[in-house]
Amino acid sequence: MTVVPSIKILSAVNLAKELQHLMTDPRSIAALGVAEKYCRGEATEDEFLAAHKSAWDAARSAGQNSVEAWEAAWSLQNSTFASDAEKEAAWNRSLAAAWDSSYATAAAFAMDGKISCGLQAAIRARGESK
Repeated sequence: MTVVPSIKILSAVNLAKELQHLMTDPRSIAALGVAEKYCRGEATEDEFLAAHKSAWDAARSAGQNSVEAWEAAWSLQNSTFASDAEKEAAWNRSLAAAWDSSYATAAAFAMDGKISCGLQAAIRARGESK
């Protein structure tokens, strides 16, 4: 992997930090911190690359959790034995898992110095839901 210029990383990390309080995976949060340190010359490229890998591992894990939560909700939706409250709770868990996946992916993209449309949309959506 070629590390992009620090200014691009720092700009993306600053944007991703707007969502940091919503991130549930400590790997994503730690990666943002390492990226900032790297941009200030306080972390080595090896440390940055390790954090980068960790951020993408967190994103993949969150994505898998999101898929599993959706599949569970869909399965309950078609169940005649599940109550409406159980079905609604399952869909709420699925939605929360999808947001977690979005935030983890935002941190990972920030490590690449990319300000993705998804990151910008997540920030707007969270701002509108407050």
